[in-house]
Amino acid sequence: MKERLLKFLNAIHLSSSRFAEEIGIQPSGVSHILSGRNNPGYDFIVKILKKYPDLNPDWLILGEGEMFRNKSEAPDLFDNTDQIENISENVTNVKSENPVSYKKSVGVIASDLKKSGKQIDKIILLQSDGSFKEYFPG
Repeated sequence: MKERLLKFLNAIHLSSSRFAEEIGIQPSGVSHILSGRNNPGYDFIVKILKKYPDLNPDWLILGEGEMFRNKSEAPDLFDNTDQIENISENVTNVKSENPVSYKKSVGVIASDLKKSGKQIDKIILLQSDGSFKEYFPG
């Protein structure tokens, strides 16, 4: 499991100490797991899965399937940039004085991406409680 944990940390671009902080454990706990000194316990795994709900538990624990949950369980924002416009309809509690302006901004971003021919590497949704969700291309 330590190899999968390392792969996950690389995918979300986090250091082991920052990751420890995010899931609420001591950095030494993550370090001991990554070094092979300790095996991850139930509480450790639960903290990871609660903090990162898009992480596929089958992949993390068993090494089966994809790193992130399948497309039917999480929105796939990468198949078509037109779908970016739908984000504003699915986001609640948007802190904006003018939600219409927000939706237009998202549409402009989608349009600019199409024109530039650039690819999306990841999308990060920041939430009001300070947490975030990252979406990566399938």
